[in-house]
Amino acid sequence: MGNQIGRKLNTVQIATIIAVLAIASKVIGFVREMLMANYFGTSDVVDAYVISTNIPNIIFMGLLGAVAKAFVPLYSKIKENEGEEAGNLFYSRTLNILTVITLTSSVLGIIFSRQFVFIFANGWFSNPEMAGAIDMASFFIKISFSFAFFSALGEVMASYLKYRGVYIRNVFADYCISLFSIVFIILAYYYGYQLLIFGILGGQAMRFFILARLSKKEKYKHKFDFKLNDTIKQIFALTLPIFWGSTMSQINQFINRQLASSLPEGSISALNYGALLMGLVGAITSYVLGILVYPKLAKAENTNNPKQWDNMVLTGLNIIWIVAVPLQMVFLYYSRFLVQVVFERNEFDVASTDLTSIAFFYYSIGIALSLSTGLLVQAFYSKSEMMLPMKIALFTLSVHIVLNIILVQFLYLGGLALGSSIANSLQGILLLIFLKRRKWLSLDMKYLKSVVKIVISAVISFICLVLIDTFAFSVLWPEGPALARFLISLAIATGIYFLLLKKLKIREISLLRNIIRRA
Repeated sequence: MGNQIGRKLNTVQIATIIAVLAIASKVIGFVREMLMANYFGTSDVVDAYVISTNIPNIIFMGLLGAVAKAFVPLYSKIKENEGEEAGNLFYSRTLNILTVITLTSSVLGIIFSRQFVFIFANGWFSNPEMAGAIDMASFFIKISFSFAFFSALGEVMASYLKYRGVYIRNVFADYCISLFSIVFIILAYYYGYQLLIFGILGGQAMRFFILARLSKKEKYKHKFDFKLNDTIKQIFALTLPIFWGSTMSQINQFINRQLASSLPEGSISALNYGALLMGLVGAITSYVLGILVYPKLAKAENTNNPKQWDNMVLTGLNIIWIVAVPLQMVFLYYSRFLVQVVFERNEFDVASTDLTSIAFFYYSIGIALSLSTGLLVQAFYSKSEMMLPMKIALFTLSVHIVLNIILVQFLYLGGLALGSSIANSLQGILLLIFLKRRKWLSLDMKYLKSVVKIVISAVISFICLVLIDTFAFSVLWPEGPALARFLISLAIATGIYFLLLKKLKIREISLLRNIIRRA
């Protein structure tokens, strides 16, 4: 019994270390964007860079990232049923086919780079002032498509290594992209904007070689076999529904940037910076769920335990509400202040802050339901239901496009961010409704009462935050730095929030406390 407990604690400790390292990777990525804002602000250089990097990201990191997700269950099945050699052959064939696809796509991207700019930022072509941005984006696209090979194969390698139990070194490999980018952002500031894109190229290439080396250490020997058997075909059959079901937010952001190309210079950059602030919160929440919920969710389904499955999904939702509800209030009220603190320095001036804070404010409106989407999609996947999340994603994508076309006429940049918030929230609501209709999720009065308790606690704590920050310090510390006053007020309000949750017996607080203690 003692050994079992020790092993269990070790598993939690390892999972926590992975989560901390992964969050640190996101923080480094955020620092990278802060440096970009510091040196280039919301200029046409950043607009061109964002457009050119997001085109291959959607195509390769989205679509071929979905291949990586489909790869694991099929690889596992082959390895368990047919043996290690058959599993390695399947792995080789997957990498070989992706090599052909990505190299072909890279050549097309290099040849037709300017045409890609026209497709995804056609508003620039009607504005003579954006001629320089078009040339920059065309150059960046030639390079960004060149690293498609490294990024696509790297995703499959990472999935293979996670299945083999190689976690921590796998996460460290992800650091390469941000670290290389940071170095090249600094070099680009002093020696020319053209160097910006080479940071991602170098980072992706280094990550690829590290993952390839780790695969070799797992006694994997690559075979140049290009045979398309039924299993390989099955991977690509599963890819499309997974892609549409899990990359909705990236597609929404991409649509926003495309429409923002018809708005004034800096609009694309502002949307990008606003989304980054939201993305950091989403990443942290996702990693917490990865420790507490996702493993048990899969286990509950595999052991045919619907009660535990239902409990795990509701637990995950409550964790999201605990994080998202108070943050939504803080983000909406302090949107401009937060953008100013994080980004405003050097080239990121007051005008840049104004633009970015508008995007951040409207993105914040949908944070709670947007964060729940990833968990709910994962819940469907654990039930082997791929098509319904895809259909919901396609429907909300069409709603998002219509909303953006309408709202951009009245709210301009804010309309694009608001359209995303509404569409993402609608996706979360529909996923919840269909989980309930299929009787997979209870959502009974007991659960709804816990949500109400979370909301009440968040409202009381937020009022305390504003009262302390705005009124108490105006008397006690009127000359104090605004950031210091805010952080102290936030710390006090956070303590009040968690005390209220504990008194109201929200059990997820105990789960979060236990995971910290075990770590």
